[in-house]
Amino acid sequence: MCSILLVALLAFNIICAPPLHAADRDGGIVVLHGQWDQQSKAVIGLAWKLEAPGFLVATPMMAWSGGREYDVPYPQALNEIGSAVQQLRNKGPGNLFSDLNQGTSMQVRVSAESYFSYFDPEGLAAMPKTAAAIPAAIPVFMAVGSTDPMSAVAEKTIFARAPKHSKSASTP
Repeated sequence: MCSILLVALLAFNIICAPPLHAADRDGGIVVLHGQWDQQSKAVIGLAWKLEAPGFLVATPMMAWSGGREYDVPYPQALNEIGSAVQQLRNKGPGNLFSDLNQGTSMQVRVSAESYFSYFDPEGLAAMPKTAAAIPAAIPVFMAVGSTDPMSAVAEKTIFARAPKHSKSASTP
């Protein structure tokens, strides 16, 4: 009965509270799932709503989840919450970037260094550069979905830069 009342009060506060603005906040939010819940299903919607205005959010899979089945003593589980708080502190406020992935745009809050490491044309994540560095003895298979925005350019910008191999192939 207490957990139902707590959920009802929390829901009331979320619905009736004034809009949240990350610029007014100085910290992060650790969202915990209930007993036997699967964290990604139970609280991910709330976490996304909190992240949308720019809050730092952590959703740790706790020891009382259905996936972990009380795998550590309760005091250690509480320490895991403290670790999630520390991870948020280590992230700091970060920067808000727009990220377009397979036609879906979303806001991500990361440090500029982390974000740039994925989009640096000379970095480790640069697919044309990585393809060119594949050893010639290794065949490459590249599949790009027809609705993926990369489908129009992937063959020319990525696959064509890989060393030629008789067993290499790509989807049209």
